[in-house]
Amino acid sequence: MGIAKNKLSLKDPIIKVIGVGEKRAKAFYRVGINNVGDLVNHLPRKFINLNDFVKIADLKKSTEEDVVVKGRVRSVSSKRSFRRRMSIVNALIEDNSGQIEAVWFNQPFIQQSLNNNKLADEFFFGRVEFSQFTKRYYLNNPTVFSTLGIFPVYSKAKNITDKQINNLIKFVLSKVGKIPDPIEKITSKYNLVELNSAYQNIHFAKNINDYFAAKRRLNFNGLLKYILAGKVLVNEGRKLKAPKIKIDRVMLQSFISNLPFSLTADQKGAITEILHDLGNNLPMNRILVGDVGSGKTIVALVSVLAVIKSGKRVVWLSPTEILAHQHFETAKGFFKNLEIEIGLLTSSHKSNLSGDLIIATHAAFFRSGEFKNLGLLIVDEQHRFGVEQRQKLSEDSKHSPHFLSMTATPIPRTIAHIVYGNLSISEIRMKPKNRLPVKTYFVPERKRTDGYKFILDLINKGQQIYIVCPAIEEQEESELKSVKAEFEKIKKSLLGKCKVGTVHGKMKAKEKNETIKKFSKGKIDILVATSVVEVGIDIHRATVMVIEDAERFGLAQLHQLRGRVGRRDLQSYCFIYSSSLNNDKAKVRLSYFCRENDGFALSEKDLQLRGPGSLMGFEQSGFSDFRFSWLEDKKLVEKAKLAAEEIIKNESDFPIILREAKSLLLTKHLE
Repeated sequence: MGIAKNKLSLKDPIIKVIGVGEKRAKAFYRVGINNVGDLVNHLPRKFINLNDFVKIADLKKSTEEDVVVKGRVRSVSSKRSFRRRMSIVNALIEDNSGQIEAVWFNQPFIQQSLNNNKLADEFFFGRVEFSQFTKRYYLNNPTVFSTLGIFPVYSKAKNITDKQINNLIKFVLSKVGKIPDPIEKITSKYNLVELNSAYQNIHFAKNINDYFAAKRRLNFNGLLKYILAGKVLVNEGRKLKAPKIKIDRVMLQSFISNLPFSLTADQKGAITEILHDLGNNLPMNRILVGDVGSGKTIVALVSVLAVIKSGKRVVWLSPTEILAHQHFETAKGFFKNLEIEIGLLTSSHKSNLSGDLIIATHAAFFRSGEFKNLGLLIVDEQHRFGVEQRQKLSEDSKHSPHFLSMTATPIPRTIAHIVYGNLSISEIRMKPKNRLPVKTYFVPERKRTDGYKFILDLINKGQQIYIVCPAIEEQEESELKSVKAEFEKIKKSLLGKCKVGTVHGKMKAKEKNETIKKFSKGKIDILVATSVVEVGIDIHRATVMVIEDAERFGLAQLHQLRGRVGRRDLQSYCFIYSSSLNNDKAKVRLSYFCRENDGFALSEKDLQLRGPGSLMGFEQSGFSDFRFSWLEDKKLVEKAKLAAEEIIKNESDFPIILREAKSLLLTKHLE
């Protein structure tokens, strides 16, 4: 249990805070809150403005959106679901325009509270959904408020409510005292509120203006640290030496000429940029951004060949064991006649670690220490690579290997320079000539059986299917599909005789890998999965991607999922289903997705329609410390860039912010 203190420091462990016992501390640790400073900087992901409520008669326009309803409780009832013995509380809410049902799952205590307040207006904040069972709209699990105000909503820690987090933050701020402002000398110049006021108003705002002023200040701080970290890394890189790779262009041209396909102009351009960097003794620091199926792997393999033939070794790091095995087999196929030794290192496999090319998972590699004579490091789908990792790979403090990162997640050019920071960017937008565009269709529920008949015909021809759902567990009466429910539904449908497997994030890695191996070998016809399949998996005979509740995904994430098919010369298809047919915003996004196959265009559209927050899924790819909401204010971005230049020129005046920026570079992003 935490202990009461007269004073707290931002560095004090979270478990020292009064009211934080071991159980709650563990919940905080899981979301990255380890000390008091982490708690203070656990900023709301959004706020609820109870002044902005919607009339019940207008709720149809807000299907699948979070809204505030002001109304009175007319009736309350409860029951237990027969199938899962789950408590369900139903209440009828009324305002002067109409009525709507509210439903709470597994919250039996809410019934008494609602009964006690039937005479007064209450504020209900929740998601508007349409039930296919009752054919009515309802509020799903709304939070109930009794008074007007602005209430913060935080990223959840297990079994800790928003109110509890907010109260803890209020307590620690009272015990910490005044927090030093690392950029106090320039706050007025950039029209920023004072730091301590910003913390108070982001967590306990009394009005909208104060909240947004605080958000602007703290966004500025986050952006500034990120930009400074990039500048520091660039400056550090200039002090290092990398092996100057002697490029055998005749040999490389022979290799490229003997490929069973022609390179696109974009692939050739990316190779030219990479070879130019490798030929210098400054460490290359480049990211290869390619749309799904654009051919990044062969570009990387040409780079690998250039380095190995100059007498240096290469390490290629993959985020998962499945991808490591996939790259291993691909490299063996392309290099089979070139006398190149290839090693593989994962948690379950270790072979030929003295080879010219070692393909490994991140975690397994950093436990091994096999780094001698390294000329190039390739990092797949992880873009931040800190100073600490570079030091481990260097034979001394003055030398570093060249560094190439790869991603299949395009970021709009308008913000790429901020996101990628210190990295030079090579883009591959063109698809290989033999790739047929994936035909994408928005399928109404009434035509689901027709869709299944089409899928069954393809399965009978030896092709395979993905079905992706956005959640693991399903609340009874919620329309959100789960993998488990979808599996049962498929088994009862005309696809029931097919071989069906499941993959989701709660499975153990070994179990997940075994299932995907079976799928890749054709032992499974249909793989029902969550979005864990969105990165990198390449199954040759998979030609159909079915996405349930597609409105739950951003356009960029939908495109990543679609990219799991259409990777060979077979015609592939993507069928999307959505329960949000009454939501105009969802229809606009999904209709655009059906028409557009260009990942870069989809990324720009998501930015336009939903703002920078739509790119939050990109944090899975190594940017977990970056907040895309920072980019909402373009003028603020420009001011942060100017401030970073000023700080670099006057380092001695800003020791704290520079120290904080450098700490970002020491974070382990590859575990």
